[in-house]
Amino acid sequence: MSTLPPLPGPESGAHRLLKARRRLLVYVASLAVVVVAGIGIKALMKDDTEALKAGDCFRNNGTEDEPETERLDCSDKNAEYKVIKVVEDGVTSLACSDVPGSTGALSQFGTRAGEKTFAICFRTVS
Repeated sequence: MSTLPPLPGPESGAHRLLKARRRLLVYVASLAVVVVAGIGIKALMKDDTEALKAGDCFRNNGTEDEPETERLDCSDKNAEYKVIKVVEDGVTSLACSDVPGSTGALSQFGTRAGEKTFAICFRTVS
């Protein structure tokens, strides 16, 4: 007849503490990986808005509320808009209301160090 091995005894307090520390380390390391990956993805999805100037064409890879512009050659079939004018220190779409041919505006209010405040007046590429 075979016998079963004895059941392990209760874990010591030191062993439980070591396991809890390891688990915490895994959670912290996982969180760090997620944060670094998010920063890396944001850097890869660089927005070209600040680099746009009159005559440039672009497309919006984001949404209307959170645009992510990509500067394109105007002959590119994916170009959606053409910049007519950039209004420095223009903080609302009203800055483009008197720009002839403008059908839309994109504005940025620089709240962080190094960010510019401007409005981009554009028209749809036909």
